[in-house]
Amino acid sequence: MKTELVTNATELNHLRMILGHVRTADRISVSTAFLCTSGLNLIAAELKKALLRGTSVEFYCGLDLSYTEPDALQTLYDMCRRSLSAKVFLVGSSGNAMFHPKLYYFRKGGTSHMVVGSANLTRGGLVDNYEISAAVTVRSSDPLATEAEQLFDKIAALPGSQHATNLAISQYRAKYDKYHARMDRVRDKAKKEASVQPKLDLNKAERYLERYRRADDGERTFKGRLQGYGIAHTVLEQMCRPGLTREEFVAAYDRLTKKPDHLWASDSLWRSQKGIFAGYRHFVNVVSLVRRSTDQEPGKLFDAAMGAKPKGMGRNQVTEVMATYAPDSFAILNKRPVAVLRDLACEPFPTHFSEGSYRQYNRLLSDLRERFHFKSLLQVDHFFNWYYDHVGL
Repeated sequence: MKTELVTNATELNHLRMILGHVRTADRISVSTAFLCTSGLNLIAAELKKALLRGTSVEFYCGLDLSYTEPDALQTLYDMCRRSLSAKVFLVGSSGNAMFHPKLYYFRKGGTSHMVVGSANLTRGGLVDNYEISAAVTVRSSDPLATEAEQLFDKIAALPGSQHATNLAISQYRAKYDKYHARMDRVRDKAKKEASVQPKLDLNKAERYLERYRRADDGERTFKGRLQGYGIAHTVLEQMCRPGLTREEFVAAYDRLTKKPDHLWASDSLWRSQKGIFAGYRHFVNVVSLVRRSTDQEPGKLFDAAMGAKPKGMGRNQVTEVMATYAPDSFAILNKRPVAVLRDLACEPFPTHFSEGSYRQYNRLLSDLRERFHFKSLLQVDHFFNWYYDHVGL
């Protein structure tokens, strides 16, 4: 037995190793999770020669994740169907088990060669990616060679395996096209959401951070802010009591938002009180939703709360509720932190916030919290409010 490692980082990469065997083999058996035109084209000329000389050829191509290209399947099938000694199988998942093996098997006379590892039949797998496989050479009578040949028979017998036909490839193409059309839309959405994460001028932020830490009205006042949010938590809990009247709600909301002693830091929340008072039960529903969902992912909770809010309740009030219940997990969102981020950003910062963009915003502030060694996301907001006032935004 001879064994060696094959990588694409060496001169004898997967492509050269496989082509060398395709040129001389009496039998070619290939199992690949993914087949792409980019990979098939690299071996097509030598594969056609092998078919012309009567080489036994079989391919087992995975269909899971809709990654295998239908054009590549069609090309391979058209090449092989004219030969009585060639066959192509399409292999989908069997139950919960995805089809994912990569095995290239070649027999020449009494010698068998196997390349088994991570390389799919794609250009990436054969040439470009960092892939690692074991190349094993044994006598064809060796139990390992026998086991490899029997393995292909077992793959052919899998519940998700079928002979390639024009109809089978056409049906797979319809599924492939539908999947990739949807994935293209998802990718576009992801690109838009990723644009929320700007590149920040951290040197500028840290200069102001040093001033914040030294200032009399800076970090040392955060303790009072924290205490205020502790009281705000109690007020929100009182709002959730059964039988809350409108008058009791108004009194509680005034404590949270009305100057000069408002418990929440945002100073413009009381202006929208008319709409909130009219739909105060909806406001309480949002509070109830947040208090039972503090373990939920930030973007999803933000989206759910925004969907349940009454007229007059915006992203500021929603995130104040979220931050009151979980100051370590949820960032307050209003014009002040957004203005600070725009002032610090080397790239534009968006104004519209959805589930995805709030998730990115929350993640960004969480990163800043860690970098600045703040106690919670509430302290990030405290610092941003101080920054906003002192820079004059």
